[in-house]
Amino acid sequence: KNLTSGAAACCPPLSVASGGHGSGVMLGHNIYTRAPVFLDRFAGEHVVPNQHMFISGEPGSGKSVTVRTLTLLEAYRGVRTAFVDPEGEYVHFTQALGGQVVHLRPGAFSGINPLDVEPETGDDGRQKVNIQEKIADLHGLVAAVFRYQAGQGLDVRETALLEEAVRELYAEREITADPASLYRGGVKKPMPTLSDVQARLAGKPGAERLADGLKPLLKGGSLGMFDGQTTLHLQDAPFVCFNLRALGSEFARFVGVHATLAWLWQSFAQRGGRAAKKNVAVDEAWMFLRHPDAAGYLETLARRGRKHGCAVTIATQRFEEFASTKEGRAVIESCASILVLKQEDHAARAAVDYFRLASGCAGLLSRARAGQGILRTSGSTTAVQVSPAPFEWPLVETQVKGG
Repeated sequence: KNLTSGAAACCPPLSVASGGHGSGVMLGHNIYTRAPVFLDRFAGEHVVPNQHMFISGEPGSGKSVTVRTLTLLEAYRGVRTAFVDPEGEYVHFTQALGGQVVHLRPGAFSGINPLDVEPETGDDGRQKVNIQEKIADLHGLVAAVFRYQAGQGLDVRETALLEEAVRELYAEREITADPASLYRGGVKKPMPTLSDVQARLAGKPGAERLADGLKPLLKGGSLGMFDGQTTLHLQDAPFVCFNLRALGSEFARFVGVHATLAWLWQSFAQRGGRAAKKNVAVDEAWMFLRHPDAAGYLETLARRGRKHGCAVTIATQRFEEFASTKEGRAVIESCASILVLKQEDHAARAAVDYFRLASGCAGLLSRARAGQGILRTSGSTTAVQVSPAPFEWPLVETQVKGG
């Protein structure tokens, strides 16, 4: 008896010839059938649970090319992307497409004030200024700095003193939950700065250690990248790149990443709500897992970004290191779409076990060519070849530019 396609569909295990989605961007083609593979991360929860994507591959696997190809294709559909770029690999791409590049350098003001506040839309649809969340952000940054330098964070009293100082600074400027309180005469009021916080703490009994620990973060200090009034205003461009390559020390890079992710959450991820499609792409994300505070921000961005229409794209070359931490697993499990590119043999087997793929996938992953891998999304698993168009290659190939 002839085996029709309808009868074949009833035979387990189910395989999908094309894979991916019925709409979206054409990421590449099926390795075996040559059928096009489409990916639509913003199709909605009836198609894909969330917009987030995890991409893993060893050096030379085509991981960064894949990220740039995906974001380029999604830009055609109106998705804006912010890159957190540890190695300067997205600077050329961003500049060539008329985007905005922010260079972070030790001791040089970045244009970002971590105490700057903007209105955000709550679950009830109303706009408000969330001062409490800003206090929590600053506490997270300061506590992380203390943990990194001294091996311990803030104690209960220091936490209370920091919150008290920040609340006083906002109150002096008459900034409340009302968005109108941010302006005077139609002009936005000057915001508190880290120097203001340090000066206020220096005058409080019991806050001496806290005030001293903030000094490297102030203007003129070795980490004084975020002490000043915000001068960075995201242009209406499809891409913005935060280039961290000039931050040579691990500590400076950690501070840069932590503050950048916090700023992106408020000033980029939440802007425009669900109607504005956005994407935060973090390359070499394994670097951040060394510091639970920075890794926690990735998890927060993935968990809370969904309701604001913001996707998170996580790219890492060290899958096993990423999946071995609680924070890393939380990020992976927040991603509805997974793309595993070429891996070393042991990492290929670990990826197959972790994602419960067919055992034959390990062989494909260990011998894959650049851009080849396994895509899993919306219940389908596909062997895919990511294939930029010839005219896209000069844009998406890796070109490293420094700060």
